[in-house]
Amino acid sequence: MQNQSATTSLDHDLSGRTLGGYRLLRRLGSGGMADVYVAEQTSLQRWVAIKVLRSATLAHPEALDRFAQEARAAAALVHGNIVQIHEVGCFDGVHFLAEEFVAGPTLRVWLKERGPLGPAGVLSVLTQVGSALDRAVAAGVVHRDIKPENLLVTPRGEVKVADFGLAFIQGIQSVGLVATAKHFPGHGDTETDSHLDLPVVQHSYDRLDSVELVPFISAVNGGVRSIMSAHISFPNVSNIDGIPGTLDKNILTDILRDSLGFKDMIVTDGLGMKGITNHYSPGKAVIEALRAGADLMLMSPDVTTAINEVEQALAEGTIEIDRINESVRKLLQWKKDHGLLDTKQQIDIAELSE
Repeated sequence: MQNQSATTSLDHDLSGRTLGGYRLLRRLGSGGMADVYVAEQTSLQRWVAIKVLRSATLAHPEALDRFAQEARAAAALVHGNIVQIHEVGCFDGVHFLAEEFVAGPTLRVWLKERGPLGPAGVLSVLTQVGSALDRAVAAGVVHRDIKPENLLVTPRGEVKVADFGLAFIQGIQSVGLVATAKHFPGHGDTETDSHLDLPVVQHSYDRLDSVELVPFISAVNGGVRSIMSAHISFPNVSNIDGIPGTLDKNILTDILRDSLGFKDMIVTDGLGMKGITNHYSPGKAVIEALRAGADLMLMSPDVTTAINEVEQALAEGTIEIDRINESVRKLLQWKKDHGLLDTKQQIDIAELSE
């Protein structure tokens, strides 16, 4: 294998080309981050799948580094229901991933062809996928994009989880967008809809650390730039009874900032949801979210009132201007990173048609 740092524009069909020990036979499909080929591994005379990174990904060196790191982590997952990764490398400027070729459709196509499954069939699919994900989590690897398109079905009916290596977060951010992980510290074990009232989850921190926080730890380590809070109360984690996680310093600062080391933008869930509005005024919600460590407040039910209450809190000294400036600097850095402060890309509104 020849490793090189050069990159090439590869959005055209590479069928017929040889990459190291792999001969690309035909292109199977394309995505935002990679093109997928069926190929022959000439040394072992077997078919494999080759994912060739697209030019948009190659333009971001940090995305390449994270792609390689995640591919190596996924390659360590040996399980009958996980598509096995064989190699990640670069040949003549072409960055690629070689993995097990599954001669079968995605779960979505398979179900469309077969029709609805009976109880035994549903249980079989769920058991296989669950077993694969359990193995991954035990190894500290989280699949962030489980959906029917990422589950492949073999001719014998085995279900295999694919696309651990092409991380969803890196794919989003490699093309200039911002990925957001949500809802911190976990929203999967509630009985109350936070649109209607404030859910309460009785889990201890040890439980959160071993279950709910696992995907967030992986997302932070993978470079996610935004995390959204949950309007859920965790009385066995917080030292304030009945407070939503969005407004809880124990959750957003002590755990997310300090324990997990997340330094980027914390975004609230919509502040118009009744998990907030049933208990807090528009301004109080924003003030407490700022104190907790949130940077960007979404969908206040009364923006004018919220601003007035924040200004009053500043005047009274119950919140410091430095705290607000900290979040403003992050937002300005976001805009700079994405070219929004570049005057060459600005549009003269006078030239816009009505």
